[in-house]
Amino acid sequence: MSQNCSSQWRVIHPPIGPLRIAVAEGKICQIDFHWEESLAEAVDNREEPLLKTVEQRLEAYFQSPIALQSIPHQPVGTPFQREVWQALCEIPLGEVLTYGALAKKLGSSPRAVGGACRNNPIPLIIPCHRVVSKSGIGGFSGQWGAGERVNVKQWLLRHEGHLSLF
Repeated sequence: MSQNCSSQWRVIHPPIGPLRIAVAEGKICQIDFHWEESLAEAVDNREEPLLKTVEQRLEAYFQSPIALQSIPHQPVGTPFQREVWQALCEIPLGEVLTYGALAKKLGSSPRAVGGACRNNPIPLIIPCHRVVSKSGIGGFSGQWGAGERVNVKQWLLRHEGHLSLF
């Protein structure tokens, strides 16, 4: 978990596997997937009211896709990463962009955009899964092409209505 993130967190169990949601100063600062080694190391803290709200919103999302960007969040990253993350939040539910198209919009390179996506501390709320390769699904959470992490991206895209793409 990020050094800048609070110890107030909870684990939820959606269809894609356990997620740990962390909050600091009244804003979501990190979401960790079940493949993160530290996921089981801390004690769940259910005192923070925002955690219950986020848990309910995520449960609603996994029932039927809804936009999550309005959840108060504060990712920690470089100015470039924050610029990419803001652009990701502007991708509407049900749409995707290629790494190249997003890079062109930001005056950057696809590889740099991919790096910012890989370092996104709050996936789902910042929908990095909506960025794909020009030749396929691309990567997810540091894994490229195939594997458990890319399978989660594929599930999320299908859940949001991209059945014909992946």
